[in-house]
Amino acid sequence: QLEHIINNLNPSKTHHRFRLCLVTMSSPEFPIGILYQGTKLIYEIPKGMRENVMRIYNGISEEEYNSVENSFIEKRLTFHLAFFHAVVLERLQFGSIGWNIPYEFNPSDFSISRRHLKIFLSEKMNNENSKIPFEALSYVIGELNYGGRVTDRWDRRLLLSILNKYFSEKINCSDFSFGSRYKPPNFNDDEVESSYIKVLESVSKWPVVTDGEDVGLSKNASTITARNEALKIFSSLIE
Repeated sequence: QLEHIINNLNPSKTHHRFRLCLVTMSSPEFPIGILYQGTKLIYEIPKGMRENVMRIYNGISEEEYNSVENSFIEKRLTFHLAFFHAVVLERLQFGSIGWNIPYEFNPSDFSISRRHLKIFLSEKMNNENSKIPFEALSYVIGELNYGGRVTDRWDRRLLLSILNKYFSEKINCSDFSFGSRYKPPNFNDDEVESSYIKVLESVSKWPVVTDGEDVGLSKNASTITARNEALKIFSSLIE
């Protein structure tokens, strides 16, 4: 019916500002005629660790990030949280190799986790002798915020293991690393070095393409994923 209405629109009798906007999921039943006549906008998850982390920081205002209350500890842990978020999303690109079930992780998971991080750290600031509550943060972020979407028990175990790598006392060890290809910003008491601009400059130097090893997978994962994408393209062309 919709296709029939569109095909019978008369430009001379239609208001010059008339527009038809459709929001829809992909469906094989959707009329191909409407697709041919329309301009299509498709939203996809950014590909690559660099793009995912950049997207996170582009959603944070520079004034808020550089505020006095935002200590270098919070800036550092915010970066760890952003990197964790990027790893979680990037594993989705590897299909069933990354996660047993594809989950719809999104920026709201990061936003609520960052809010909890601020709350826990503000309580720590009120008590100078207290340590960073990694255990409590891991539970809230891993079990509730991100884990609330995870239904497979092995995926949940994996999620908590990844989080433990970036949100635990391990980050203070001398051998801690985000990976040989991902050099983190220099977080210290120097406000210039920890500034919003410096973080973006550091992330912009990261590689564009993410390898399987960067997110805890084997070297073969990248090859398998590239092969599957190529087969999908050829399948679409043949169809």
